[in-house]
Amino acid sequence: MTMSILSPAARASALIAAALVVACSAPPAVAPAEVAPRAFDRPLVAQGALLAAMGNCMTCHTAPGGKPYAGGRDEDLEALFAFVMTRERVRNVPPANTMLVPRFAVAFWKHKYFDRSPFKPDPAQSAQWNRGAYLAGALAHCSACHTPRNKLGAEKRDQYMAGGDVDGWHAPALNGQSPSPVPWDAQALTAYLATGLVDQHAITAGPMMSVVSGLGQVAIHEVRALAVYTASLDTRATKRPAVAAKADPRMAGAIVYAGACADCHDRGREAEGGALQLPLAIALAIPTPANLIHITREGIIPAEHERRPWMPEFGSALTEEQITELAVYLRSLSGRPPWQDVRAEVRRISRGGE
Repeated sequence: MTMSILSPAARASALIAAALVVACSAPPAVAPAEVAPRAFDRPLVAQGALLAAMGNCMTCHTAPGGKPYAGGRDEDLEALFAFVMTRERVRNVPPANTMLVPRFAVAFWKHKYFDRSPFKPDPAQSAQWNRGAYLAGALAHCSACHTPRNKLGAEKRDQYMAGGDVDGWHAPALNGQSPSPVPWDAQALTAYLATGLVDQHAITAGPMMSVVSGLGQVAIHEVRALAVYTASLDTRATKRPAVAAKADPRMAGAIVYAGACADCHDRGREAEGGALQLPLAIALAIPTPANLIHITREGIIPAEHERRPWMPEFGSALTEEQITELAVYLRSLSGRPPWQDVRAEVRRISRGGE
């Protein structure tokens, strides 16, 4: 029977079946090839290094304790290629694939969710804004963390930059749903992305620390373009800082705060040795207590070679009950509804759950 005499539905079924057969067919094993060294212009390699820093490539492509990198637009791709191809050669056996997902399912996922369309500049916006939009959507891949995902792990396109979760931390919304007590502007966000510290905002913590570490190596005009675009996403009508709520001093967490936090945080950053007044901290305003619990337990500790703001850990000094009481108390300073089942979240994180 030929395809021409099949019904449209039958033809479609036959084509799908054929595609699945091809997708499920495993290709023959290919021996690793020895790649001959290539010469690249030093400026091209240097540009690739900056792009790799912006993309935070090393975080995923370097094993703990391993050597770096062992395991867009055309000019950007060329620069990145030149940078990667000039890294030190490393013989490394990648871990075996443990995802028992048939190849046709991956093909279906890519067909449904993978967007191959190239970046299209918005003619109504400035060149700087468009550069930032390109960087945010491509190399910097901001939405990978800051956009929620569906059950199949794909970003929800209709909730772009509406907040997501990564490694047990919450990446706050950057759009009109931003919970930031003090709305971001391009100037403040540029400083934050480049240094991790800016007035009226909390210092970087969790997965964002490696992002800022990479962006600190990038040309400031690129960081500024990224900030200009990202700050424009916050379309909230009110751009005034949120007013701190009054908490009940009789709460159990108030006692924990007085003993562990008040000495630094009540003074504010204006005083020597002072820290951000906590009603300004975004960790109090996001939908989950996870970030606040992580920061309280683990502190904010920069890498050995970095000179950045820090905070001591209190996981060894406070009990789970005290951390729970502290989180409940601090949330009340935000003026937002109480978090649900904080105790269970503290217990989960304390036991190593992400």
